Amino acid sequence: MMQETAEEHDALVPVLQQTAMAFREGNRLAMKEGLQELLEEMRAKELWKGERASRASFLDGAASKELGVDSMTTWLCRMLMKEELASLAEELIEEISAAKKEEVLRVPLDFGGAVGEELLISVGSRVLDWTMADGRFIWHGTTCALKLLRSDSEELPRLQVADKVILELGCGLGVVGLACARAGARKVVLTDYDKELLSACERSIVLNSLEHRVSTLHLDWNSVSSGLLPEDLMSDTIDIVIGADIIYDADHAQSVLGALCHFLQSGRAKAAILITGEPDRRQGVKQLDESLGLEEPLRELGPLRGQKEQVSWTLERLPGEERSHRLYSFQSLP
Repeated sequence: MMQETAEEHDALVPVLQQTAMAFREGNRLAMKEGLQELLEEMRAKELWKGERASRASFLDGAASKELGVDSMTTWLCRMLMKEELASLAEELIEEISAAKKEEVLRVPLDFGGAVGEELLISVGSRVLDWTMADGRFIWHGTTCALKLLRSDSEELPRLQVADKVILELGCGLGVVGLACARAGARKVVLTDYDKELLSACERSIVLNSLEHRVSTLHLDWNSVSSGLLPEDLMSDTIDIVIGADIIYDADHAQSVLGALCHFLQSGRAKAAILITGEPDRRQGVKQLDESLGLEEPLRELGPLRGQKEQVSWTLERLPGEERSHRLYSFQSLP
C-alpha cells in the first residue's frame, strides 16, 4: 500500500523541485506556475478514500527532503508576504489543511475468510495521538481485540459478537467497535469522553456504511460508576461491554471497574471484557488487580477467578507475537 501510494504521488516531486528552484532563483513567474500546478494536484479527484490526505502527507515528506522544512505549510508561509504569490499560497495551505483532516487508516480484516476486507478509519486532525502511533499503526490492545474477533484457534478464545448489542468503552477511533459491527453485531455504541474522537468515529461510521448499526455516545466513566446512565443506554440490554487498552493510570482502574460493576449489577449489561497490557507496563493494571483482590501472579497455566461484590471475574493471559496481553472477563452473579 505504501509503495503504491508513493508511486501515485511521484509526479508531485519534480513540480516541487522546479518550484523550489524558482524560489531560490527569485523567478516568481515560474513559482506561480509551480504553485498553481500543486494546487490543481491537491484539488484532483480522490483515487480512493483518504488518498487526498496521503497527497498532503507526501508533500510534507517531499518538502522536508527537498526544502529542509518540517512541512509544506511552513514553506508556503514564506510566500504569503509576496503579493503576486500570496493568494495561491493561501489556497494551497487551505487545501493541504483540509486534506489532512480527511486522512483515513485502512485496517485489514479477514472475518469469514473474506480476503481484502478492511475498515476505513478517519484519523484526521489531532486524534492521531490517542489511538495511533503515526497514523499507520494501531495499538497492541486493539490488535489483540481484532484477533479475538476472528480467532479460530484453541490458544485464543473467540469473541462472539454476532447478533449482539456491543458497547465499547473509551473507543478512541472506534476500531474495535466498528470491527464488531463488521463481525455481525446487531448494534454497536461507541463511547468516549473526548468529543473530537467521537466526531472522528462518526466520519468512520459513514465511511464504512454502518450508520444503521453503529452510533456514538459521550460517556463519563465516573458518572456511570456513581449510577448515572445516559437515557440512550436505558433501552436495549447490552450483551457485552468492551474496553481495549483503556487502563493506564490508577484512577482509570477505579473508574472503569466502577462503571463495569454498575452496568452488570444494574442489569444494563450481561457481560464485560477488558483487554490490557501487563501490570509491569501499566500502573493502572496493577491497581486493577489490587481492586479485584488479586494477590497471586497470573501464570501461563489456567485462568484466575474471583468475585468483587456481586460481580464474578476471570483473568487469563493472551499470547502475542510482540507482547502478551490480559483478558479480564466479568459477569454479574445470580
